[in-house]
Amino acid sequence: GEEAIIDLKRFRSHTAERKKFRRIRHKFEREGYVLTRHAPPHGQGLLDEVREVSEEWLSLPGRRERTFSLGSFDRSYLNETPLFVAHDEERRPLAFANEIPSYRKGEITIDLMRHRLETPNGTMDYLLMELMLALREEGYSRFALGLAPFSGVGDRPGATLQERALNQLYEHLNRFFSYKGLRYYKAKFEPDWEERFLVY
Repeated sequence: GEEAIIDLKRFRSHTAERKKFRRIRHKFEREGYVLTRHAPPHGQGLLDEVREVSEEWLSLPGRRERTFSLGSFDRSYLNETPLFVAHDEERRPLAFANEIPSYRKGEITIDLMRHRLETPNGTMDYLLMELMLALREEGYSRFALGLAPFSGVGDRPGATLQERALNQLYEHLNRFFSYKGLRYYKAKFEPDWEERFLVY
């Protein structure tokens, strides 16, 4: 597939200043929402709160712990990573993501990213935007927004039969998981797309 890599300097000066992101930021700030970064280790109260968010997220149709390329909710694991938590005006946690290091110098990424069943439209955009702006302030230069599976596979001349078959899954398999929709969502943050391969 292709991985979405965001240049945080460009995101701060260009993407975050686009009308759509400015509107989201102003709306959430006006309504009293805040994003807080919590450094580990975490208190049991915070872990209980994000556990509740995670359980709601897992109750959505099609949601489950996908442990091949993502982590799963585990208190001891989350207790070792920084947490970004979006709170509403009553300081109730609505969504969270945990920060993990990347393999490249100056790059950072996240693992779990979960939200409650009922969140205002734009909550995850707000969380990711504020998270990336905060990470830029911490000195990171790049943010890896993760893989868009099967994206870019089998869509070029000379592609093998197997690659073309995967391309059809990417284009049409939306009943169980929308791979195309995932890429479309990540594209709004204006990343550079880098090819990724599974070698076996």
